[in-house]
Amino acid sequence: MNSGTRSIVLPQPTLQVEFSVSLAAARRAYLMDALSETVGRLDIPSLDREIAELVPHEFVRRLASVGLRAELLFAVPLVLEENPRLLAYYRLLLGFSQKAFYGRGTGTGVFKSMEDTGRLPAGADLKPLASALISRVCTLVDGLGMHRVTRELIDDLTLLTLGPQLRGGANVKKGSASIQAVFELIHTIVRDFVTKASEKRLEVENAAGRKVFIEFSSDPDLVIREGIAQRTFRNIIAVEV
Repeated sequence: MNSGTRSIVLPQPTLQVEFSVSLAAARRAYLMDALSETVGRLDIPSLDREIAELVPHEFVRRLASVGLRAELLFAVPLVLEENPRLLAYYRLLLGFSQKAFYGRGTGTGVFKSMEDTGRLPAGADLKPLASALISRVCTLVDGLGMHRVTRELIDDLTLLTLGPQLRGGANVKKGSASIQAVFELIHTIVRDFVTKASEKRLEVENAAGRKVFIEFSSDPDLVIREGIAQRTFRNIIAVEV
């Protein structure tokens, strides 16, 4: 190598490999492939009647004119009942993160189990949920222009939202591993003084004979505090990993 040649060292594409595995699983569980499989199990005349009842006719007609079925864009109770996890498909299509979609004030928190576990909430009425989704998709289609709507674009829109979700999940996983590593390092340092230990908390006796607690926390990630009286503590240090 010439002395003037710059050495280039790129990181390994490990995360992208993991994303590809997650994407394949998502396609089977709640993306367009899963939707197609779910619709294949339904009684199509019943599905068409529900679409006619809930989706504005003009949108159904315009979609049919470009060879697309309405359920590719519009959620109806029959589809969500058959595969509750498809709620994620319609959420992703609209560009909503889980936090935005299920957050306070949306009224959708009760339905989160559909996406997370594939279970319908007990006694839940899906029609108001479907109607709210349909209304927002109408706005989306008007913004895009019906002439641009294709299966490929619909798939792209869901993936645009899924990408940050996968990366966010990877960052949380990485952060949790880092916090655990720091916690274990601290445990190693104070091991001889530990009087009680659990997965998320160490109890140590300091030189003054007082109890010191080293604990996992959500914000900050780790806290160290000294007990000075019953249920009274002095914060010593907070650690953000």
